[in-house]
This record gives sequence, C-alpha cells and structure tokens, in this order.
Amino acid sequence: MNPIILAVSMHDAAEYAKQRGWRHHVTVTPRTAWAARGRTGPVYATQAATDHPDYDAMLTQAAPCALTVDRDRVA
Repeated sequence: MNPIILAVSMHDAAEYAKQRGWRHHVTVTPRTAWAARGRTGPVYATQAATDHPDYDAMLTQAAPCALTVDRDRVA
C-alpha cells in the first residue's frame, strides 16, 4: 500500500516523499486528480497543495481512497 500525496506538481510530491524516505507513492495533482482512483492508502497533502484553489477537488477525488488520514496534513 503506497501513500497518496496531494501536491501541486510531481516535483512537489517527489520532494515531500524524499523528505520522508518514501520510495513509492501515488501523486494527485490538480491536472491528475483522478490518479488515486482504485488505490487505497494513507492520504497526505503538501503545504502548497492545501493552499491551492483546486485543493477541495483533489481531496474529493482522493477521499474514497483513504484508509487513514493524517489530520495535521489533510483538512
């Protein structure tokens, strides 16, 4: 089970994963909001993602995938 990262770009998600030592993850961006469909795992969001105008849409797409949600990172 891979973590699902809500981010503003693939680079943003890669930096977030690198900081945590994750080698595999699923990235959801405003342009790829559908990317988490069919997957299950913990959902996290970068700080830039929570400030993005499309954050609610990304969260709506990823919410059904969440097993657990880190309340400090995802509203």
